[in-house]
Amino acid sequence: MNKLKSELLGSCRFYTRTQIISINALLCAIILLFVLVPISIGPFSLAVIPIIAVLISAETMGLLNGILTGLFFGFVSFINQFIHPGIFAQMLIENPLVTFFPRIMIGVIVYLVIKVFDLIKTKIKTNNKAILTTYDVIKYVFASIFGVATNTAGFLGFLYLFYHGATLKGGAILDGPFIWAIVLSNSLIELGVCGALTPALVMAVKKTLELSMRKKTKKQTTVIANTSDNNTTTSELQNNINNEQIDDNIKDNKD
Repeated sequence: MNKLKSELLGSCRFYTRTQIISINALLCAIILLFVLVPISIGPFSLAVIPIIAVLISAETMGLLNGILTGLFFGFVSFINQFIHPGIFAQMLIENPLVTFFPRIMIGVIVYLVIKVFDLIKTKIKTNNKAILTTYDVIKYVFASIFGVATNTAGFLGFLYLFYHGATLKGGAILDGPFIWAIVLSNSLIELGVCGALTPALVMAVKKTLELSMRKKTKKQTTVIANTSDNNTTTSELQNNINNEQIDDNIKDNKD
């Protein structure tokens, strides 16, 4: 039971409640912003940003946090179909599984990829910091790529499975060539962007959290040390007072 809890919580076990709330609040705000307020730079859509947020959550905070962030991404995407309906809006509203399941599975697949890499890492006989850091970067690159591929395969796969041959808004037919057109025009860009950006962001977030924990630990150590010194001083004063009282009692008895 403890092992299962440890696997679910992941790195969250080592962070404070304030750190966990802060990171999740930031990631959820990013998802809300870039899903509900679509932004594009030329032909490039920044819809990939929410996927990066889910990847950061899973790679930084662990399995459970990644699943919950993916669930939140799915929920916001579902609500967005009522606010900014796209060509798949009717299908996504009719079948929420298409929206929720792929997003939730991002965290699961990222967790499994990281577990495999961590298992291999135990076989590496080196303490070279540069080699280990490079290995971690490669681990996060592969985890990000597999996470994005999971979202793409799940989303497009479910659409093809449930709605193959359907006529979309604008007259397009949901068939094999249409799915492959999306993969080649959009999904490959998502793979490249997430694989390039996410590892650097994850390393930066983890470094920031580690520095924050060190500062807190150092501060607690200083407080404990000061408290110990104060207790020692108080004890010495009390001993001196007791000794003086004993001397006075002895003197009174002699008199």
